[in-house]
Amino acid sequence: MSATTPTSKPDISTESTQSEIEKQILAAVREVKFGFVEIVVHDRRVTEIRQTRRTRLID
Repeated sequence: MSATTPTSKPDISTESTQSEIEKQILAAVREVKFGFVEIVVHDRRVTEIRQTRRTRLID
């Protein structure tokens, strides 16, 4: 089972914003036990952070 959770579109126009985006990326990685974190870049800007979580079912 999986779920994709897109976040808002971050903008790295200033250094403080860039730091905020780095925090959001690290938070997304820390939240996912099994799954994927995708970072979408457009024109050298991070436009999306996507999380796909997997749920492992144990017999």
